[in-house]
Amino acid sequence: MASRTLQDLTNLGFDQAKVREALQAIGNPADKEAAINWLLDHGEEDRGGTVELKHCPHVEEFSHPFAPQKFIKRSSMAFHNQCHQGCPGSENWCCLLCGETRCGRYAKKHSLAHWEEKKREQEANLTVADAAAGKEAIGHCLVLGLSDLTVWCYECQAYVDHEMLTPLLKQMEALKFGRPVPGSISSASAPEAAQLKEGAPMSGVSLEAM
Repeated sequence: MASRTLQDLTNLGFDQAKVREALQAIGNPADKEAAINWLLDHGEEDRGGTVELKHCPHVEEFSHPFAPQKFIKRSSMAFHNQCHQGCPGSENWCCLLCGETRCGRYAKKHSLAHWEEKKREQEANLTVADAAAGKEAIGHCLVLGLSDLTVWCYECQAYVDHEMLTPLLKQMEALKFGRPVPGSISSASAPEAAQLKEGAPMSGVSLEAM
C-alpha cells in the first residue's frame, strides 16, 4: 500500500523523498489525502491539481462591514514563524483573526486547539435569540500557513480560496520574502517617496490597511 501511494503521489509531481517523509510522518500509508496535506503544509507545491480549493463562506462573514469580528488588519500582520507557545518546528499557521502564530497538525496542534478554544468561548456566549437567528460559533477558523502561504478553514475542513483573502496573502508574502509591503511608503516609486515629507500631501499613496 505504501508503494502504491508513493507511486501515485510521485506521478502527481511531488518529490519522491518528500513523499517518503510524508508517509512516515502521517503513520498511515494508505491515507493519500493526509499525505498530500502534509506535503502542502511543508512547502511542496500542488503541481497537478491534487487539492480542490473551496470558496469559503466564512471569509465573507469576517469581511462584512458589520461583522462583530473582522480579519486582522494588514498593518498588524507580522511574519513570526514560531509557535506562540514556544514549540520548535517550522510548520506554523498564522490566525487571520488575531494574528497569533501556532504550530499545526503535525506538531502539537496548537493552531487547532486555538480554534477549538475560541469556538467554545463563542458557544458559551450565544443567546437563545442568536440560535433562533441561525447564528453559529465558528471561532478563529481561518489560518494562513507560513510555509506555503495557503489558507485553511477549520470549519470547512479545507484549503480555501477567496478574492477577499488576496490583500492578506500579498501582505504576508511581502513580509516573508522581504519585499515592499503593498500600500506602504517603501512600495512607492522613488519620486513619490521623495515627496512624502511631514505635512505634505500623500500624492495618492495609500497607507490604508485592510
